[in-house]
Amino acid sequence: MLNLDKVLSVKKLIRFIYTISLLCSCHTLSATTFIIGTENIEYYPHYGISSPSSIEFEGFARAFFDDFSAKNDISISYSPQPITRLYFSLLIDESIDLKYPDSPDWNVRKKAKINKRIYYSQPISSYIDGVFVRKGNNTKLKNISHLGIVSGFTPEPFMDAIVSKKIKLLEFTKSDSLFKALQRKLVDAIYINVDVAKYQMVKNGITDIEFNENLPYTKGYYYISSINHPNIIKLIDNYIKENQTYISTLKHKLKLSH
Repeated sequence: MLNLDKVLSVKKLIRFIYTISLLCSCHTLSATTFIIGTENIEYYPHYGISSPSSIEFEGFARAFFDDFSAKNDISISYSPQPITRLYFSLLIDESIDLKYPDSPDWNVRKKAKINKRIYYSQPISSYIDGVFVRKGNNTKLKNISHLGIVSGFTPEPFMDAIVSKKIKLLEFTKSDSLFKALQRKLVDAIYINVDVAKYQMVKNGITDIEFNENLPYTKGYYYISSINHPNIIKLIDNYIKENQTYISTLKHKLKLSH
């Protein structure tokens, strides 16, 4: 016959050990600064900097992760890097703890060559990347021979045409440089995030450029990724679940697409 007192004692011991492990884990997290690798580009209001003269990581992502950090008592820092450098920093030399933005759909072949499991959060923010053209041009796909993008970005809907050399890709380091190139007719169209484009157009008083929704565009989500810290990914998922009102308000404030 089972001794009830012993059973209860064992259960209490298990609960005690579990509580201690949680406390130790929380203490370890709060005592460590986690580095989020980000793109050092002008991609406000989503992330990055808001102008070429700015040096601070800004936008929705900054507010999101700062709030996450405060509510979970976790120290984080931001490491802005060139887009092409970030995957090396995450997967090869592991100099960053997490990468934002990321997606399971990005650089699939490159990731497959590296035998490391990548953990992704739940979707943090949605995005639409599309084509902007000069107003009144009625630009069609067959009329695009030169396409402008932000350096390091991949215009997925146009890759077949780019590989076959039907479209020539021109890369620019700054978002506002894309619009200047389009206005000066150095390119036939530019491929950029719709929210970023709208912000740049309002900020710089651009009225002669428009989004062409009849040309190919991409819709998706931004995630945060990590290879060594699935515990942080789980905390971020929980933060997303518990802070929907704040996140929706923040997106509305910054005029992000939903």
